[in-house]
Amino acid sequence: MDSKYRERVLSYVSEAAPGQVIFLSHDEEISSFYRQRLDPKILKMYLINFNKIEEGSGESSIIEEAYFEE
Repeated sequence: MDSKYRERVLSYVSEAAPGQVIFLSHDEEISSFYRQRLDPKILKMYLINFNKIEEGSGESSIIEEAYFEE
């Protein structure tokens, strides 16, 4: 999601989706305001960090139950 549509998408999908929804954010994190609104519906959360090793390659690490501002 880009920031232009983030608020509308998060509000709509979090209320309307009957099943599993995965939010991926590529240009910035989902702000604390929206995250707190989604918290009651979040079952699992992952923070994926990418560390560049050299041009064209890198390594990802996954941290369970973590988020940007934590």
